[in-house]
Amino acid sequence: MRSSVKKSAESDDVRVPFPSGKARSKSEKEDENENNPFVIPKDADMFKMQDDEVKKQAQFRRDQRNLKVHEKHTNATRTSELTSKMRKIVLAEEDDDDSTDIFGGRSWDNMKPHPVNKEGITEYIARKREMFHVKYAISVKREEMRQLEKLAREEEKKLVIAEKCLEEDAITFDKFLKENDANSVESIRRVEQETRRKLEKVAAVKKLHNTIRGIETEISKSEERLKMFKKYRAFVDTLTPEEHRKPKKEKKISRKQSAVSTADSSSQIKSTKRKSMSARTSVMSNRRFSARNSKMSVKESVAFTPSSDNQEIERKTPDIVESSSDEEEAYLYFNNPEDLLTLFHDLEDQNLSMIQNGQDMEEALDEMKAQAKVTEERLNREVNFLVDQIEMLEANVKRENEKVEDLELKCEFFSFGNYDEADQDKLVKQYDDAIKKVYGNIVGNEDAQIPTLHMVVSIENTLSQLLDEMENLPSETVAQYEKSFEKDRRARAREEKAREQEEAQKERVKRALERAQAAPRNNIGRKPVRRSEPPRSKAKTRTTNDENSKEQQEHRYFFEY
Repeated sequence: MRSSVKKSAESDDVRVPFPSGKARSKSEKEDENENNPFVIPKDADMFKMQDDEVKKQAQFRRDQRNLKVHEKHTNATRTSELTSKMRKIVLAEEDDDDSTDIFGGRSWDNMKPHPVNKEGITEYIARKREMFHVKYAISVKREEMRQLEKLAREEEKKLVIAEKCLEEDAITFDKFLKENDANSVESIRRVEQETRRKLEKVAAVKKLHNTIRGIETEISKSEERLKMFKKYRAFVDTLTPEEHRKPKKEKKISRKQSAVSTADSSSQIKSTKRKSMSARTSVMSNRRFSARNSKMSVKESVAFTPSSDNQEIERKTPDIVESSSDEEEAYLYFNNPEDLLTLFHDLEDQNLSMIQNGQDMEEALDEMKAQAKVTEERLNREVNFLVDQIEMLEANVKRENEKVEDLELKCEFFSFGNYDEADQDKLVKQYDDAIKKVYGNIVGNEDAQIPTLHMVVSIENTLSQLLDEMENLPSETVAQYEKSFEKDRRARAREEKAREQEEAQKERVKRALERAQAAPRNNIGRKPVRRSEPPRSKAKTRTTNDENSKEQQEHRYFFEY
């Protein structure tokens, strides 16, 4: 059978086309055979190819078994590798020639027939789907490239328009710059002229200012000299006798009054003249100008009021009076300089005596100040001493009050509860014995007749001294002694615990003997029924807080005052 199939394959080409219902001619079949890639070559043996495929797959499986873990592939990676290879082939064919047929770019006639591998329907469908996806992606990218080219052409048009607008703006800007340069040159020329004029005016103003300053300095110097002369004159006037000054004052007052009256009369005459002149000017202004201009002229005429005249009179009258007084006072009482010299000598003697008296008074004042300072210091010392005494007394009172409060607390402590006086005395005696024992162990004089409080104070002082000395000792020796003391304390605690347990055992034995020796009790009545025990509640023990509170009370009772 294999030989018959082989002969039939050698005689005719075996084709595997898709079925169709129409009959085709011989030429169409020949064209289809030329263009159909699924034609089995004449020299291909199907059974040999199948055997080769089986051997190849077996060899591939053996190779895969011997590979390492990171070199092996899964089915998904193999299929993806196959699809990627097919995609590369299709893309290469599309890049070769998009306008021609898919088989136009290659010389299929010159190609040798090659063995065709077996391909299932699922792989064929997957390959076609992949080809469709690739073609669709290519068409989408081409459409996107077409749109991008369109946008690029539009942007180029806009760029050309923008370049034209920019050239026009550059031309207008050049014109503006030229006009601006011309205007700037003209403005610079005007600024130079104005600055030159300004500098000239500034130089003239400086010159005027310098002249004004020179005049002002001369005026200030003359005013200072005038003030000095007026002081001298006032001093000389104070030296003149009163009989010579009275008639001068009366003459001065009368002359002032006469000057004021003459100034008033002259001002009245001037005011009448000005009123008549203002009336004439107002009439002329009414004839020449309109109502508005007439109002302005009336306002100007009103400016010449009697108030301005009064101000001028008030400003001139003191000048007149001062000039008349200067003329009068130019004549002094002292005509001979020797009279002034003798008067000056007398005044110097009086001043010297007054200076001497002032110095004596200052010395006396200094002595009084020193004495007052000494007395003040003494009084301050006395006050400070009294204040210290008061503070000391207040501290003593406070300390005594604290002692009283402490004693009251002790009394309350002993009187609280069911304590009687005998138990209290017994407890106090026990504390006294314990303190004496500690005093004898620490200080060494147990038989001394010292109050318990003083014993506690001396114990505290000794303990503080010992603690200070312990800080100076080496740490190793201190640790060694502490270890030995701790060992002794534990031994004493164990002995005390054993003694307490022995006493408790004795007490239990005693109670057991008493119960055994007691007479039997006859139960009368109904026998009590056993009932279920209620759940036991765990009581929270606070032994540490109680012990701490008890220690605090004892410390407050014995060591706080």
